[in-house]
Amino acid sequence: MWTPIKVGMMNKLIKDGKGAPWRLAGGRSLKQQFSHDENGWYADIPLWPGPRGACAMVCGADTLLDLLAGENKRITLQLSLEPQHLRGGNAVTGVLDYVRPDGLGDGADYRCTLDDEPEFELWLCGVTEFVFGFMPKRIYFEVA
Repeated sequence: MWTPIKVGMMNKLIKDGKGAPWRLAGGRSLKQQFSHDENGWYADIPLWPGPRGACAMVCGADTLLDLLAGENKRITLQLSLEPQHLRGGNAVTGVLDYVRPDGLGDGADYRCTLDDEPEFELWLCGVTEFVFGFMPKRIYFEVA
């Protein structure tokens, strides 16, 4: 459970490195790796200065990765704020649309739309803001 102290620490880490991965990737698209171990899914963010546990994919984000990865324990997604920066074609693609900010001030809820799957909501924590520099209104993705 996130306490106010942990949320405060996360907010400081996010502010200090805000948008670094996105800027270093050129700001058009970003290859983001995820890995699964006995504790669940994690975003592998080499520049993240905080604990690995803060990059845990939970509250629906793990469901998304399960759908995309199948039996694989690693998956790479190409992320973009504009669909033209993705390959498209036969790639598995989807979109995350911002729904509302998190009630505790850490991240936001998003609606996930995938081909051939019912829409569902998921939560992305404030590490998303660290990656992009803000909580995007829309994130397009495909399996890389």
